[in-house]
Order: sequence, then C-alpha cells, then structure tokens
Amino acid sequence: MFLVILSAVALVLLFSTGLAKKIGRWLGALALALYLLMAFSPLPHVLLLILENRFPPTNLSSLETPPAGIIVLGGVIDTHVSLGRGEVSLNEAVERLTVAADLARRFPEAKLLVSGETRTVDDKNYIENMGLISLGVALDRIIYESDSRNTYQNATVGAAVAKPAPGEIWLLVTSASHMPRSVGVFFKAGFRVKPLPVDYRTAGWDDAWRFFDRPSTGLHLMDTAVKEWLGLVAYWLAGWTSALYRGPDLKNCGE
Repeated sequence: MFLVILSAVALVLLFSTGLAKKIGRWLGALALALYLLMAFSPLPHVLLLILENRFPPTNLSSLETPPAGIIVLGGVIDTHVSLGRGEVSLNEAVERLTVAADLARRFPEAKLLVSGETRTVDDKNYIENMGLISLGVALDRIIYESDSRNTYQNATVGAAVAKPAPGEIWLLVTSASHMPRSVGVFFKAGFRVKPLPVDYRTAGWDDAWRFFDRPSTGLHLMDTAVKEWLGLVAYWLAGWTSALYRGPDLKNCGE
C-alpha cells in the first residue's frame, strides 16, 4: 500500500511545475527503486529468515511429559470461499492444520485448541474444526473459540477457554514467521507454550542470495514479512508482548 501511495503522489506531482515537479520525479525514482528491491532482490527472504530462524522446532521426543494440548492459530481456512462453495477451502498456511492433526494422532490424550476465525462461521461444526475432522481428529477433542481477532486475543481468550493448569505443556502451532510475535504474546498472557513452527517460506540462509524471477512472488513475501515486523513493533508499543523480538532462551521467555 505504501508503494501505491508513493507512486500516486509522484504521478500527481509530475503534472505540476517547478519544485513540485522535481519532487515528483524524485518520488517516482524512489518508488521504482523500492519496487525493484521488494519484487526482485533477496530482501524479502532476509526479513523472513530473521523471523523464521528465531525459534527452532521443539524436540518432541525430549518432552518430559506428553503435551496436555495443542494450540492451532486460525487463518488456515478461506472462510469466504468455503461458505460459498459448501466445502472446506484451505489457504497456503494449511501446514498448521496438517501438523496439528499429526500431533493429535501422536498424542491421543491431548486437546486441540483452535483459536480465532471469522464470526460469519457460527455453526457448531465450526469450519476450522471441519478441516481437522476431515483429517481424522475427533470432535470431542477440539476446543474452539471464534471471538479472537488477532494474536493478542488468541492468547488471552485462548487461555481463558483452555484453562491450562500449572506445569502443563501446550504446543503452539503457527507459521514460523509468526512465532516470535505469538510466543511473546502468549507468555505475556501467562500461557506457557512450546513453539512448534511450521509453514516456512524460506529454505535457509542460501535464500539470502536468491533473487526472484517473478515480481509477484517477491512482493507477496515482502508483504508477509513487513506485516510481521510491523506487528512486532505495534504489539511491543501496546504492551501486548513480553519482548520486542522474542527469543527461545528460557531467561528471555520469563522462566
């Protein structure tokens, strides 16, 4: 959106005269440079790599006790298409759902907390659960809440619904780039979780040197990265997270 606004302002100024026209040329050049940087350079990869590599996956075999629950953050189901077509339509974050279902099979006593989706889905077979059920998860194992609209509410409302007992292990399943913000918010809410990042968009630091051959791919990843970085700053300023850039070390996690 910033790039669109910048380009629009530059275009308007180009039809002016004098200093305004000169400023319009500079802004137009800046908009072009930013477009090339975001659409073709490795910058989106770098910004995502810093986020995605922040938390290594939890070693499930090292857990002292089986997890009491598995938290799946919403955003996996395209509710608009699903409701319109009458069948579950998954988006690119589907790995949250498939990994959660696999964890449910591995830990048959664990509950699944599905947190956050649109209020337009108010049937008891909540559309996110429909996806889990189709993957073999029994309905009576699923706890869901559809009130939360952001990660902060995922943590606060989710804690109130799940009521985790002291000492219980709850696995947090969400996109790797979203994990630093998510863990910070959950710990701030007093909900101790073990991160299990999924839905990686980068393969590793080799991607820091890989340019994009299609601008749509670079711009899409840049949008994802910028959203997360702005989210980190906004949540920290609002006091919703326990750290600006949450890390995996125990001291940093408040334990």
